[in-house]
Amino acid sequence: MRFPSKSVRTISALTLALVQGGAARADEPGAANVKAFLADPGQLAGWLRARDPMSESARQKVFAARELGEQARVMPSIGDS
Repeated sequence: MRFPSKSVRTISALTLALVQGGAARADEPGAANVKAFLADPGQLAGWLRARDPMSESARQKVFAARELGEQARVMPSIGDS
């Protein structure tokens, strides 16, 4: 089985992001800059990462786990010293 080339995957991801994002004017803040995304796939990845609810959910879970880890290291106060 042959996989699509990197540029085909990039264009596919960009198309999917634009379709899911709905219609946006090019001058709106946060609007997709298609030319920049096609020139630099890293920008596309960053744009998708910033708008993907699954990525945001994962980041929040990692943050919560770190906070719980910090709380677990706190020594409880036992009585007055």
